[in-house]
Amino acid sequence: MADDSPPPQQRDRSPCELSRRRFLTGVASATAGVAALEAGTGLAAAGPDPTDTEVGTDFDYVYRNTALGEEIPTSVQVADAATLDAISTLGSGFRSVTDPVPGAYVRLTRTEAVEVYQTEGVEAMRFAPGANPFWRLDEYPGRVFPDSGDALDYIAYDEALAGLDTLASANPDRVDVRTVGRSPGHVDRVSGEPERYDVTLVECTNDVSDDAAMAEKEKVLCSLGIHGDERAGVEAGLRFLEAVLRGEEPDVASRLDDVALLFVLPNPDGWASRSRLTDVQAASSTFKRVNASGVDPNRQYPTVGWIDPEHNPAEPNGSDLADDVPGIDDDVDERYTDTVPDSLGVVEALREYENYAFAADFHGMFGSENLIEGLLMNDRYRPDEHAVLDELNRAVDASLDETVGPLLEENRDALEEGADRRAPRTARVPENPYSYGTILDTIGYTTTGGFGSWFSDALEYGGIDAMGVSFEMALDNRNQGEMAFIPGLNEVQVTAYQTCMREMVRQSALDLQGTIDAQGRSTAYVDTDALTRSSADLNVDTDTRVERDETTVAVGPAGRTLAIYDDLPAEEGRLHLAVDPETGRRVDVELRDPTGAVAASASADGGGLQHGTRLAVPDAGPGPWELSLTADADTTVRVRKTWVVADGAPSPMGVLGYEQRPYEVTPLDYLDEYGGVTDGADVTAESVDAVAGGGLVSGGGPVVDNLVVPHADGADNAAYLAALDDYVAAGGNLVLTDTGLDLLGSLEAGGASSISGGDVSRVTRNAGALGDKRGGELLENVRGIEREVWKAAPVGYRTRGQAPLSVVDEGAFEAAGGTVAATTGGEVILGELDGITVVGTLLPPANQENLHPFGVYGAAVSRMGNQLLVNALGHSQTAVEGGDGT
Repeated sequence: MADDSPPPQQRDRSPCELSRRRFLTGVASATAGVAALEAGTGLAAAGPDPTDTEVGTDFDYVYRNTALGEEIPTSVQVADAATLDAISTLGSGFRSVTDPVPGAYVRLTRTEAVEVYQTEGVEAMRFAPGANPFWRLDEYPGRVFPDSGDALDYIAYDEALAGLDTLASANPDRVDVRTVGRSPGHVDRVSGEPERYDVTLVECTNDVSDDAAMAEKEKVLCSLGIHGDERAGVEAGLRFLEAVLRGEEPDVASRLDDVALLFVLPNPDGWASRSRLTDVQAASSTFKRVNASGVDPNRQYPTVGWIDPEHNPAEPNGSDLADDVPGIDDDVDERYTDTVPDSLGVVEALREYENYAFAADFHGMFGSENLIEGLLMNDRYRPDEHAVLDELNRAVDASLDETVGPLLEENRDALEEGADRRAPRTARVPENPYSYGTILDTIGYTTTGGFGSWFSDALEYGGIDAMGVSFEMALDNRNQGEMAFIPGLNEVQVTAYQTCMREMVRQSALDLQGTIDAQGRSTAYVDTDALTRSSADLNVDTDTRVERDETTVAVGPAGRTLAIYDDLPAEEGRLHLAVDPETGRRVDVELRDPTGAVAASASADGGGLQHGTRLAVPDAGPGPWELSLTADADTTVRVRKTWVVADGAPSPMGVLGYEQRPYEVTPLDYLDEYGGVTDGADVTAESVDAVAGGGLVSGGGPVVDNLVVPHADGADNAAYLAALDDYVAAGGNLVLTDTGLDLLGSLEAGGASSISGGDVSRVTRNAGALGDKRGGELLENVRGIEREVWKAAPVGYRTRGQAPLSVVDEGAFEAAGGTVAATTGGEVILGELDGITVVGTLLPPANQENLHPFGVYGAAVSRMGNQLLVNALGHSQTAVEGGDGT
């Protein structure tokens, strides 16, 4: 059911006046476990009473719960400069201002707080965590969000909301701040009541209240802090917004007639958890990756393709996937309104906008040789979008060389300090400003349910059809339990992410159109219905059963074995496990089947990029199953298990509470899209029968320069195989991809006669990716970091162990005169014979056996996969209009 309760009241940021009697009573009755004031420093000996000092309830609580010797960040508002002089020797870190109001920031022990409180002329004392020492005063004396060198700490959640309100009030024609949802929330220690925090969306553009103009503008979306312990996005984004409004970003400001900047703050729980005022364990030292429900927000979005049943896809349109009413629909299950109300609000709000150009999710990672890694999302991109995103990434790369390159050396000490605070395996100091690739290429794993992948989804699939990317910032992830603010490191990170934001705006204002230059080379592909997948063909078991369980256990270096199931029933089921250690700990995981054999294994790192590990067994048989855990140090590990039993495809309604979105897709659609942006020659479809009838050869020459065959349909048709031989012999370029490689064993031309059917095999891997890249023309314009050819999850495959590849025995391939461009597992996945090009994985058909309630795509070719196709066809990716060339 939808949560139709009224929005929670935002905490009052004005000082809450307490009577002197209540304040003194609170001091005298500090809560149990807090050290009492030493003799002689109690309030009885404190001197004359002030008459009108206001003390915020937050400050009162923190005071009463702070041990002797610990300091409280305090904002002090005073009557005049003389009072500032009177308190200037108390506490540490004293800073003062006299304009627009006299006040000070100081860190006070409890004893010092009493002295300040009893000083004549002190008007108000407030708890003041955060970056700006004066944000709790009635007015800001300077910048709302101070430069890194002037900041005291990371920007606090309440500080951010107060600052955004100030910027909006000062710029009503250019800024609008919206509350678009609420988080699950923590318990507020002051009131003892649950507090659900505002999920905030900021619009920045000229004439921001003109709805008609807003609808037409290109949108640039920046997601800041979806993981609460990755701070660089928020730190950069809020300062970037202020810089635009202050006239310090003229290149951006000049484009605000045509471009609208959107900033979303999707995980306030993970941010606010660092506050002393929440009920989070060790809250004074840590942000949290997760929201208050304990789930990773970056796994809970309703993405196209495989959905992990451990996740909570937040679809505000509810079980029928139809937008029945404004806001969150009534048929949204309580599982989602309770667990991911924040994500529900974000999805609903972002769907209100049109004309997205770029959208970026700004993340943090551990140490890396690259300061920033750009992630092309786990989603489908069209061929023209690959060209546009290439242009964006090249522009970002060039700008980062200019803005951040020098800082990597100038701020080296700060970078090394940041690295030293991390576990040795993650303590790497960045040497290069930037690199980019797919999620798998850059950070070594891939996901389902990611925010950045969702906003890249097409409109008809429930996304917002943005060209989506994510950025990962080095040394910006909680490690070993805490995050310390390092000004020099913060300066590098803020400068770098602001550079990315600036380039997104610049590129969005251009008329960027990606095209393929065919170089006069025409192309055809062999059509077939064998690759088509339709939701109408799903054999869904409406009686699907689901069992879920969760436990937390202590684990150490000696290891521990858990009985996952004492005795699974006779029917086979899909077993899914999520293993999450504490942040900074590593646990080796082995799942053993009833025979004692290892069915799956992995290493799980707590916190960090992947946040634990996921194991899946699609056909878990009856009997006892065990999980062995061995940690690098004593820790606790959360283990969640989901067992799905279905006779056929699992029911998305039974497992997740959503109906199946209808679809009919084929990977051949990608070749049609490729043809749609190709200049200089056509891309056409030919049937097996047309090829068999000799339609590809005329007058002794090929009718088309390239023929793409991504399937084995027609493998038993002798006339078809003979026609393919004739085509190659006539000088045509035959490009075999995926199961099309099966035809090699039946062909004679191009040296294929020496390759037998037994030399070609099909294997499954975690991803459709190249292994060892040897080089050559097929790898032209492929960068060193790139490995992934296509993305598994959007096409319905799980992210472990399901990606299909076709490979050729390397010895047989070379004996046939072939040139090897890349291998995987010691077998050829990319190479060339005389007139035949083999690409062992590029356009597999969609997988329908896994949960995919929001549909699947026909293809999800990566940037490198698209480049391999361009190279195989002898084409080139041309400059984009308005850009500098690709």
